[in-house]
Amino acid sequence: MLRYMPKDFRVSDNRITWRDEIPYNTDYEDVYYSTENGLEESRHVYLDGINLAELAERKGSLVRIGELGFGAGLNFLATAQQWLSCPDAPVLHYISIEKYPLSVADMQRAHQKFPQIADLSIRLSKCLSTRLSGLQRVWFARNILLDVWFGDVAEVLPQLNNAIDAWYLDGFSPKTNPEMFNAEICQHLARLSVPNARVATFSVAGMVRRNLAEVGFEVAKVPGFGRKGQCLQARYNPQKTYFSKQAKQNIAIIGAGIAGASCAEQSLRLGHRVSVFSASANYASEVPIAAVAPRLSANPTPRGRDIARCFAYAVPYYQQYPEAIISVGALKVPSAAFSLERLRSACTGWNGLGDHAARMCSPDQARTLSGVIMDTEVQYLPSALSLDTAKLLAILLQGAERINANITSFLYNNSGWQLSDAEGKVYSGFDAVIIAAGAGIRSLMPELAATTQIKTGEIQYYQSATAPKIALGGWGSHLLPGNSGFWLGKPKNAENILAHWNIQGDAQQDWHAEKLSIRGHWPLCGAVAGQEGLYVLAGAGGHGYTLMPLLASDIALQI
Repeated sequence: MLRYMPKDFRVSDNRITWRDEIPYNTDYEDVYYSTENGLEESRHVYLDGINLAELAERKGSLVRIGELGFGAGLNFLATAQQWLSCPDAPVLHYISIEKYPLSVADMQRAHQKFPQIADLSIRLSKCLSTRLSGLQRVWFARNILLDVWFGDVAEVLPQLNNAIDAWYLDGFSPKTNPEMFNAEICQHLARLSVPNARVATFSVAGMVRRNLAEVGFEVAKVPGFGRKGQCLQARYNPQKTYFSKQAKQNIAIIGAGIAGASCAEQSLRLGHRVSVFSASANYASEVPIAAVAPRLSANPTPRGRDIARCFAYAVPYYQQYPEAIISVGALKVPSAAFSLERLRSACTGWNGLGDHAARMCSPDQARTLSGVIMDTEVQYLPSALSLDTAKLLAILLQGAERINANITSFLYNNSGWQLSDAEGKVYSGFDAVIIAAGAGIRSLMPELAATTQIKTGEIQYYQSATAPKIALGGWGSHLLPGNSGFWLGKPKNAENILAHWNIQGDAQQDWHAEKLSIRGHWPLCGAVAGQEGLYVLAGAGGHGYTLMPLLASDIALQI
């Protein structure tokens, strides 16, 4: 199984000065965009250079643009503005790599010269408030998925395996930044490009033209922008077909919990046809209320970065559906398992989370936020969410065909994948199958028994006049606000935990379900080796609402 574990990148400190309110990189001795008009330069060199208008009219589920050098984000904002003006444009997957990211404040300052994109600039600043090394992914608009990789292009490109329709090559000048345009980089551009993929760049330097031509690009000089007389356009013309792109595909998803529902929603958004199979089952993610409030590690470990990255993706993803949000924010109190010192360390160590970063609160601040008396400093996670899961899952599954069936087997034949249920009924004609059946995956794939564990998740509802306003975590449990009361993750010492918080309530209702955990504590995510078109997403172990949206996007994009 593949696991979602991107390589760790070190984001370098950015050194810029300002020249007539235009950012200038002192390391590369170059401006981030034209001193004449950066936005018009983007439109002329890049948008016109790849014929973006034609790509926006393409019939299909997805268009991908790759960019080397996100810079101040002008190319992206100009692209997004034009894309959003085309009512029938397909989904745009915009993938950019940036070694020296501007701060949010510097990015906003760089955009002040262009009031025509002010609204999009504000949206971008909110989307990219995180500064974690590696991948930052966000749905910028309903049909625009933005991936920004903070890292070195020489380290990021070898990890990508996307079919790219067009490239923006917008690094600093080849004179001071030759590594961005060298032969190895151009070989990766060719590897990732579909036939006839377009390339646009401001540079007509001989090394750029030669390196592109040597890997199969047909290169042409065209009129440049402003005082720069020429720029470069190219098309990929390989001798063999490298990718065979398909439009809509038929996808079967087994399981309707948060893993299956997230896969369904994002596959539908990419234009696929989706059928979701589920029998009446008590999925762990059908818990009445769920929290998106990860316990951030005291130090930024690789696994900790993955959790933080999933959290940063999940929050804006759920914010699209305010009707499913019960409360915003969470407090985490010190405990034997997570000391006050560790809570403080998590705040300073994860400042790269930007708007989603945790911070410490005094007892008085904590009481104002939660309505609960606190006698110690606590950690506050302002973007944490409590979710009405029934509403959320219903929203995510809208548009998918729902089939009430207990799938017991699957196989691939000449017509694609087919599924069989417990009654012997066969469902066929699927291009891909995603197994997202939670604890039920072990009956479909018995070989996973050795590497998975099944545990019981329990939660209990209390009617209470002293219920908190936001989620609380600590002392081995969590407490989530509900209708005229709260839900408590049911531990053995529930009375002691409520006493810690000075909260009273009458137990009214129990809920429990089996949940799947993976030895090593990271979900199964990705393609099944040797089984083309078969994918698995399962095993979040009670953390599905934090982890699954980003992991589901990975699978939807792979398909």
